[in-house]
Amino acid sequence: GDGKPVIELHTNGKVCNGSCLAATLTGYYHQNADGTYSIDDADVYTNQRYSFTSTSEPDGCSGEFYIEGIMVHEVGHVIGIGHSNVSGSTMYPSVGYCNNGPASLENDDRAAEADLY
Repeated sequence: GDGKPVIELHTNGKVCNGSCLAATLTGYYHQNADGTYSIDDADVYTNQRYSFTSTSEPDGCSGEFYIEGIMVHEVGHVIGIGHSNVSGSTMYPSVGYCNNGPASLENDDRAAEADLY
């Protein structure tokens, strides 16, 4: 809440526990002169209960979640986009093991971004 835009990454698992892979908290806003609101600070939490991997890992994926897709989804929340009910879209609220589909934007994701910005 200091007015400086910040995205902080946390891996303590205290906010995101149980079955969630990650959670984004965007609790600090300010109102702009035109009446719209801007998010000033966001905290992204990952759940240590799960194993994450990267597309650049040489051993591939085996029962892990790709961090790239998870983070693209969470950055969607950072810029103000909510969950989508379109399966396969980046902002769909769930993803399977070794599925990096959420790392790309689908039409539903682009429409949400265009609606906000």
